[in-house]
Amino acid sequence: MILAAVVVSAAEYSREMLRKPFVIVGYMYSNGVRVSEVERFNTEGYLTKSLWVDEENDFAAGKAMFRGQCMICHTWSGYRSMDKLLKGRNKESLQSVLDMLHEYSPEYRFTQYMPPLVGTLAERKALAVWLENKAQLKGAEGEEKK
Repeated sequence: MILAAVVVSAAEYSREMLRKPFVIVGYMYSNGVRVSEVERFNTEGYLTKSLWVDEENDFAAGKAMFRGQCMICHTWSGYRSMDKLLKGRNKESLQSVLDMLHEYSPEYRFTQYMPPLVGTLAERKALAVWLENKAQLKGAEGEEKK
């Protein structure tokens, strides 16, 4: 039984990594964004059609960007954790990474596994602010526990 679980898990992991960054190759990225929608989301905004937006402020917009585009694959502190990825980064370095994911050049190694980050510059800045604040808050909680 354990051997069967290990074999199935390994096969699923391999299948998942082979098809990244797509769910349907050439049609839909793993975050649910269709290839045909990328340009529209970059000009009109990703959050204009998002189900996750509940407030009109930068912090809520950043959270909605994370929930809509990142949370499909990343958790905050578990598997593929953002907590570990963000450790030691400031807002400028976060913005740089987000801009790189937005540009989505084939020369970047992340494009092999991650879909492009879509949205306007304001939405990407809101995501950077939310990630930085979330990381600082998480870091403060860790300081208190020590």
